[in-house]
Amino acid sequence: MRFYLDYNSTSPLASSVKEWLKNDDLPFANPASIHSSGKRSRKFIDETTTYIKDLFNAHEFNIFYHSGASEGINTIIKGYPKAHVFCSVIDHASVIKAQNPGVTFHTFPVDSNGKFDKEKLIAEINVCEGLVLLNFTWVHNVTGVVWDLKFAEEIKKETGATIHVDAVQAPGKIENWKEINPHLDFYTFSGHKFGALKGVGLTLYKEKFIPLVHGGGQQGGARSGTENAMGVYSLKLALKELDQKINLKELREAKEILEKSIKEYATIVAEKAPRNNNTILFLQDLENPEIVQIAFDLAGLELGTGSACSSGLQVPDRILKALGFSEEDALKGFRLSLGPYTSLEQIGLIWEKIKDVLEKFRQTS
Repeated sequence: MRFYLDYNSTSPLASSVKEWLKNDDLPFANPASIHSSGKRSRKFIDETTTYIKDLFNAHEFNIFYHSGASEGINTIIKGYPKAHVFCSVIDHASVIKAQNPGVTFHTFPVDSNGKFDKEKLIAEINVCEGLVLLNFTWVHNVTGVVWDLKFAEEIKKETGATIHVDAVQAPGKIENWKEINPHLDFYTFSGHKFGALKGVGLTLYKEKFIPLVHGGGQQGGARSGTENAMGVYSLKLALKELDQKINLKELREAKEILEKSIKEYATIVAEKAPRNNNTILFLQDLENPEIVQIAFDLAGLELGTGSACSSGLQVPDRILKALGFSEEDALKGFRLSLGPYTSLEQIGLIWEKIKDVLEKFRQTS
């Protein structure tokens, strides 16, 4: 039996999406067309927009749809070409690398538990002249560390900064994932993280920005290009299924049971931080981490070695280094991220497989 334990990387399609795709009459037409098929595609998009605004109580926001987190994040950061952009050293690569000529980038450090110095950050923002854009990661993709949105609101009140929330890892992974803070400016989500089709995401926004994609002026000019009606509607289906079916209390219990067992064999990263309900990042003290990864896979365990955006390269993980780990230790991290419906019964089977691999390598090291 195999277990997929890499949900922070991507999720399988939600059952509701798979069932819908069996339909013989999917919305294929250009939503900008005025004929019946075009109007039908528009209806699917409008239904999704209404659902998302209701789900997140986001009626003060506009929505533009895009290809996913990387495009959404780049759109916002590059939409302020003369801004001071602040982000943490452990933010996603799509944030770190979204640097434009004219943009001044500022990175702020975190401690070993992913915590940042809020007062120091406020002071650094307040000395900047002109517009300041802060990227605020709600839930971290590698460590599972959660930053409370109230901190972002406090920073905004003290500095007047425009705040973009990277909300990609929030849906179904924290208790209050639907409770967005209305005082913040942008929220970006990516569909494939919660069971929608790949290649579609959304950003909630209030402020105007310079668009990244220019063309026919679709979506009020926020993102030109023919809208992906099928992809957009899959967002509604996946979010609705997640909202109706997930038991976050059981998911957290499953994670805590597994983490307690892993802790006997490995170091849990950011153990003392507020973390989400599905992610365990651990360092094993064994040699040849690549071989250990292969052993996990052969045992039927599909887990990551940090961010999947950069895995496959045997280099020290930049996140672990930023958290204060040595270059040697930064090669030894494994990220395990549970699916939304992982059962306690499955946890027992998963742990037996993990234990077998770790004990085998412990005996030979």
